[in-house]
Amino acid sequence: MSAAGNPAPRQYEEVSSPKFFLVVSGGNGAVMRTHGLIREAIANYINIDPTTFTLGTPPTAANGSSPTLWLAADIPDPLAQGIVDARILSSTNTTLYTLPYNMPVIGFVGVFAGFTLPNTAMGANTARDLIGTTVQANNEISQFVQTHHDAFGPQVSSGEAWGAFLASITVHGIVLIVNDTNTVAWRLHVTPPTNNRDSWSQLRRLFGKLQIMTALYGTARLQRAFKCRICPSIDHPTPLCPLPDLPGWLGPTPATIAALEDASRAAASKAQEQMRLNTADGAGGSNARPGAGRGQGSFDGKARRGGKAKRGGDFKGKGKRRERDDFL
Repeated sequence: MSAAGNPAPRQYEEVSSPKFFLVVSGGNGAVMRTHGLIREAIANYINIDPTTFTLGTPPTAANGSSPTLWLAADIPDPLAQGIVDARILSSTNTTLYTLPYNMPVIGFVGVFAGFTLPNTAMGANTARDLIGTTVQANNEISQFVQTHHDAFGPQVSSGEAWGAFLASITVHGIVLIVNDTNTVAWRLHVTPPTNNRDSWSQLRRLFGKLQIMTALYGTARLQRAFKCRICPSIDHPTPLCPLPDLPGWLGPTPATIAALEDASRAAASKAQEQMRLNTADGAGGSNARPGAGRGQGSFDGKARRGGKAKRGGDFKGKGKRRERDDFL
């Protein structure tokens, strides 16, 4: 599973460690309710008072579907590390995904589609060889990797870094439903040559320019990255999320995530309308918190309790709902 790594908001830099991020599945529109659910889930997992740690409130998502990062701090180091190592805290009311504060660059490049190869080990090997040969012959990618190879260490030469990068290319098949037809695509992973996020994004854009033309297996190009609405991954669409198939899973599923997001959108709309009314009523002497509703977020140590998230609904996952970000 490849998580989407986002840079930390500036206001979080001054918060002392240990600290880590949480992604809340199903949308974050009901801020007060989400605060309570997060505190309850963490307190139950490590058996502490839910009022003793601090939560950062991210900006309210207008559409209720954005996997916004919540910052958790003021938890003793061993307990904080235990939460991060757990990765997933799932309950009937919410599902939390833990991410380290300094998230590493993940080597997922994207999904190549267009080859007429079977979803077998032989098909994966052929796809890897076709992609690897094209990458090796691409001067832009070669020069970029040989220039930006800090992740391999100072003792590794440009040529050695390039060789290690090519050797790290792996692909895994995934079956997508496009126009009601099963289509095999290939998820491409490499060892990131750089730890710099901006450089990594530039390298992925270079991969996005590739067009792999073959006489036997068709023509393939890198597709837009996915954005799973159940977990914070970008290497699969929502209907193919593997987490709901785990034994004992209590979190959202492809059939229920839409209803959770609808409830979150409604809560976000209500919260924004209330903020607008508060701002209008308090003009000239408002007690409203600065930055609320303007993409700033806040960091607040006060515990908040809330109700249960709404569940139910339906989801049609056959490629008809756009849930991917532009690759280029």
